[in-house]
Amino acid sequence: MGKVDFLCISVLVDDVKEPVDIRKHDIKEGALGVVHHKPRLSRKQIESSHYGGAGNAVLPANALGVKTGVMGYIGDDYEGEFFVNGMKKYGIDTEGIIKTGWHTDVSIIPKGEGGKRGPIAFFEGAGRYFDMTEEIKDKLHSLKPKIVQIGYSGLFDRGADRNEGKNLAEMIVWIKGIGSIVMVDTHTYTNKSEKYDLLKPSLYDAHLFMCSNDEVELMNRRYEVDSAPQSDEISKAYAFLEYLQRKFWKNAEDSRIFAVTSKDYVIIKYFSPPKGVITRFIENYYSSMKAVDAVGAGDSFRAGFNIYILKNLNSFKSGNLKIEEAVQFANLTALLYISGKGIVAFKNYKYGDLLRLVERGKPPKPYCNIEEIYSDMDKKIN
Repeated sequence: MGKVDFLCISVLVDDVKEPVDIRKHDIKEGALGVVHHKPRLSRKQIESSHYGGAGNAVLPANALGVKTGVMGYIGDDYEGEFFVNGMKKYGIDTEGIIKTGWHTDVSIIPKGEGGKRGPIAFFEGAGRYFDMTEEIKDKLHSLKPKIVQIGYSGLFDRGADRNEGKNLAEMIVWIKGIGSIVMVDTHTYTNKSEKYDLLKPSLYDAHLFMCSNDEVELMNRRYEVDSAPQSDEISKAYAFLEYLQRKFWKNAEDSRIFAVTSKDYVIIKYFSPPKGVITRFIENYYSSMKAVDAVGAGDSFRAGFNIYILKNLNSFKSGNLKIEEAVQFANLTALLYISGKGIVAFKNYKYGDLLRLVERGKPPKPYCNIEEIYSDMDKKIN
């Protein structure tokens, strides 16, 4: 029996939301700009940070009552100490965190209007060097996760993404070899679309892949996907998923799910050897509630989806996963996390509590606030 059921391998980054002066950077709303010099941060600014990157996945997963671990590199600095202590405080297994000579990654994320993500100034530190060393393999053998979520293909550019992404692909094959289900995702590279090339080798073997509709727009252009320039975003998402199916599932022998996510819907392709490929357009039942702080929405959605699969592993492998239910469970997980309360939003509600609400189907009327959701989760089913 493994030490953890769900493991997130990702950049371990402190998301600083206190005002920080980042000079010489004019970053567009929602975009990411790389800062080559570590920002000067006070302890107060660091201690006001959120646990970004992997933190946005492991915290909601752990809150749902799942044995959860995190893996990645940090520096021998206060930023790294703050991240590790935060993980321990919430009961996350930190065996997979390795201290290095590079500085801990830091993001400066001012809050945008209406809960939208502001422009991100990202300092690339230790995270970019993460690679599949013998030490990492030993830790994976010790942790024995059932599901591994590898976050942000393209950010490990001096580590796992070297050799045109082949290192990361080999990592996925190795992790599958010890019996784990593997998800990979990417980042929104508005100014460096060539980084999406590093993702391609991973998609031949990853069980799961999800990206946002914004990332589809960028990847369609980079991959020269055949979709009309004037097409709407849904048509482009369908074209992108058809491209992925044709290119990466030709020789697939195990179950796969690839999906495009947005605030209002998810388009999903599900392949299993017994049943072939099915495609679904799934409305988000909970999109009526606006995010107070949308940072971490994608990571927490993926975490919720992975936890649902974790609870239904045999169904996933056999082609019988209830994908509509899985998507709504992920939507609800993300909604709670970005409600403005963060991990506190889960209160005492675990996997079963969220599942009971999801199983009731579409709410009779849109939710206006989180208290309505709590009220519905508290109702007993006759």
